[in-house]
Amino acid sequence: MEYLDPSSNYDSNKSKLPEHLGSFRSLRFLNLSYMNFDGEIPSEIGNLSKLEYLDLKVNSLQGPIPSQLGKLTCLRYLDLKGNYDLHGEIPYQIGNLSLLRYLDLGFTSLSKAIPFHVGNLPILHTLRLAGSFDLMVNDAKWLSSLSSLTNFGLDSMPNLGSSGHCHNLQELRLRGNNIDLLSPHYPNSPSLVVLDLAVNDLTSSIILGNFNFSSTIQELYLEECGFTDKSFLVPSTSIKKSSSSLVTLDLSSNLLKSLAIFHWISNFTTNLHALSLDHNLLEGPIPDGFGKVMNSLEVLTLSSNKLQGEIPASLGNICTLQELDISSNNLSGKIYSFIQNSLILSSLRRLDLSNNKLTGEIPKSIRLLYQLESLHLEKNYLEGDINELHLTNLSKLMELDLTDNSLSLKFATSWIPSFQMFRLGLGSCKLGPSFPSWLQTQSQLSFLDISDAEIDDFVPDWFWNKLQSISELNMSSNSLKEKVQPQKSANWICQIMEQLPDCWEHLSSLEYLDLSDNKLSGKLPQSLGTLVNLGALALRNNSLTGKLPFTLKNCTSLYMLDVGENLLSGNLGLCGEQLNKSCPGDETIAKPQGLAIDGEDDNSIFYGALYMSLGFGFFTGFWCLLGTILLWQPWRIAYMRFLNRLTDYILVTMEVNMGKCHRWLTVFDGEQYDLWAARMTTHLEALDLWEPIEEDYAVWPLPENPTVAQLKNHKESKTRKVKAKACLFSLVSKIIFTGIMNLNSAKDIWDYLKSEYQGSERTKGHVERICKSPEEEKVSMEQEEEKQLFVATCFATSNSSSDSWLIDSSCTNHMTNDQTLFKELDKTIVSKVKIGNGDFISAKGKGTVTIESLTGLKHIYDVLYVPDIDQNLLSVAQLVEKDFKVIFEGKWCLIKDAEGKNVFKVEIRTKSYALNLMEEEQIAFSSTCNNIELWHKRLGHFHLTGLLYMQKHALVKGVSLLEDKLFDCVACQYGKQIRLPFSQTTWRATQKL
Repeated sequence: MEYLDPSSNYDSNKSKLPEHLGSFRSLRFLNLSYMNFDGEIPSEIGNLSKLEYLDLKVNSLQGPIPSQLGKLTCLRYLDLKGNYDLHGEIPYQIGNLSLLRYLDLGFTSLSKAIPFHVGNLPILHTLRLAGSFDLMVNDAKWLSSLSSLTNFGLDSMPNLGSSGHCHNLQELRLRGNNIDLLSPHYPNSPSLVVLDLAVNDLTSSIILGNFNFSSTIQELYLEECGFTDKSFLVPSTSIKKSSSSLVTLDLSSNLLKSLAIFHWISNFTTNLHALSLDHNLLEGPIPDGFGKVMNSLEVLTLSSNKLQGEIPASLGNICTLQELDISSNNLSGKIYSFIQNSLILSSLRRLDLSNNKLTGEIPKSIRLLYQLESLHLEKNYLEGDINELHLTNLSKLMELDLTDNSLSLKFATSWIPSFQMFRLGLGSCKLGPSFPSWLQTQSQLSFLDISDAEIDDFVPDWFWNKLQSISELNMSSNSLKEKVQPQKSANWICQIMEQLPDCWEHLSSLEYLDLSDNKLSGKLPQSLGTLVNLGALALRNNSLTGKLPFTLKNCTSLYMLDVGENLLSGNLGLCGEQLNKSCPGDETIAKPQGLAIDGEDDNSIFYGALYMSLGFGFFTGFWCLLGTILLWQPWRIAYMRFLNRLTDYILVTMEVNMGKCHRWLTVFDGEQYDLWAARMTTHLEALDLWEPIEEDYAVWPLPENPTVAQLKNHKESKTRKVKAKACLFSLVSKIIFTGIMNLNSAKDIWDYLKSEYQGSERTKGHVERICKSPEEEKVSMEQEEEKQLFVATCFATSNSSSDSWLIDSSCTNHMTNDQTLFKELDKTIVSKVKIGNGDFISAKGKGTVTIESLTGLKHIYDVLYVPDIDQNLLSVAQLVEKDFKVIFEGKWCLIKDAEGKNVFKVEIRTKSYALNLMEEEQIAFSSTCNNIELWHKRLGHFHLTGLLYMQKHALVKGVSLLEDKLFDCVACQYGKQIRLPFSQTTWRATQKL
């Protein structure tokens, strides 16, 4: 056998390279890459004397490189890249491979100096040692002897020498070497085509002075070089000649701010095919004329900057454009202004406009982008309907993400898409109320998000049969439920019995599953334990019962499990093997019986002697110590002092530790935010988790050939963001958690808590001389007081729509159509309100309403601004949520506080309960109230003891028998609050006081 290529057959069991591989002495071609082989490279491989091609890249090989490889004198191609556990030195026998043309030892753990024997390879044209951090180059003179070298890569080697001259290089990659280009140690090669100097500390004048860009250089990679406007934007007079050959320019991950970079690039070259300026600090609008000058661009990446304004129409006129990424900026306007003539952009394959502030509708002309493979429009302010016309002709579409917009997808039930999706994100888009039937045509999905899609339907049986390749599934915040279907699935034998389907063993690739906030019921199936790759499982707020399946212990990758708001926890019915309590229908869990000692075990004599010796030893040691303490007084006193000190130390330590736990791990329930935030900040800084919240850095995808440091940093950055988010989740109450559970990052969670709860506490009686904002404090105190007075005893009705508030049990939130009533209105909070006929109207803000009553201004909090309604509405559900009680009795509606006291009493008029604070006067409590409380209010909050004294001594007439029961009057407490201190000044009296 001369040819053997079983590559890319991944072995999850990590078998070793067979030693008998050396018996194939006639083998000339051997490719074992991407097979997950483990163990060392067998030395017997040196017996393959005729081998010309050896590829072992991207495995899990360990140990040193065997020196026997030097015996393969016919070898022309050797690739060991991506075996991170290969260690030791590069064997000098590599220099014996005189016919070697390709050598790649990158991304390994090889160490020490590169042997100069590598310079004995006269026809070597490719040498790559990228990502080997422990390798050193003591003397690079051997590079000069590699006369045929055309492709050279020595990434991440900071001690690289500078004396090697390679005049025939076509591709030079020196990433992360801290190289010095101030002197011409790297002479310009007339044939250089690719130059990669990324992750170095450079300036544009150094690069332009050392390399002739007007010759042959076509690709230039300068990302993460620390460029600033001052160090990079040299005057145009410093550019000797523009580059006519340069087609690829990468300036991403630098510190460029000025939009002059666009003019600089236009003067430097006009033939660019690919330009990357992402992850910079660019501010302002994109120059409108840039697309006219750079009319040959195929790839343009401007993501993660601070660009503003509209997308220039000139970008839509670049007929060669294939990829456009302007995501994560502050762009506004409408998409239609950019895609005015979709026929010009017929070559566009990837379009990413996500995470901006784009508005309006998605134009139907987008269907003319028939080459489109990826479309990302998530996290914008788009609205309107999407139907079949938008997606007609997009047969190559594989990625579509419209999450976090206000879009409605209206497809015919018989519609069959012409594409096959790999990634589909439709979160917060309206798909319901029926489950979208067109999803049954998408059998290749690996990511699906249909959360908060207003689906109120059964999950069809075909759905679970289409998810064999799914890795992330989010169906939360709907009204999904499972229907009874006794027959078996044709493929999976999956029975759905009003519970989660028991067919998860076929979803082995699933990594994320979110079915929270639905109507699922029944037990958790045992097959969930077969999801060995599952990292996050969220089933919160359903009606699941029973026990947690014991098979979940097999999910070793699981880092987040959320089954709250079910019937699984927090109740007396919790059962399962872990609690040693059987569930209904299970057999009684038997307690394990111990082994017999005497007469049933061969070692019973040995154990008997052992136990006897233990008893004798304990008796002797115990009485030797105790007898001495009892008989000798100094020892007895010293021992008692020791016990006292030990007890004090334990109690103090416990008290300190409990204090620390209460101090740092207090669960935030909406009160004292500033104190909680200060503690959390210090706590997160101590755990090194504050940076993900403060900076909200993005975890960007790894490059094609990542270094070990890049892999390590990528994993650490991702882990820290997840830990910070989990820490915030664990230290808030259940009610607050429901408001932050769908936020994407720890930064979003922190900002939400800050905007909702910061400044909610008001300090009364503060010292006037240290108050920096007395007017603001006065308003804050009035607002605090009005919030309490809002629950005063008054009721009213009115015919005025501005003053009248209907008490409505069908609405879920307070609403008004009068914008003038708002004292505070946040128009960034927009949502949809579903009305009786099934349609939706827009809520264009949320805030605090101020209304005038006979007793002063009142405040109603968390009110939606809905212009399309014709009546102000008070939500019964929201009142109940705030611990009020709403009772409908006869012709009256009674609203009581948490203590059962009457707050409002509203009479039914014209078949509705209308509350108006301007028509009715303040009323007294009902006759069931305490008489002393009633007379206390009638007499202007007269002193309670005085009332009892007047009754006892018959000082007044007409006062009914008062109950000798004192109470706390809230109005009196507020009236006696100290608002301002006495002036801290002294003066001398000039006359009798």
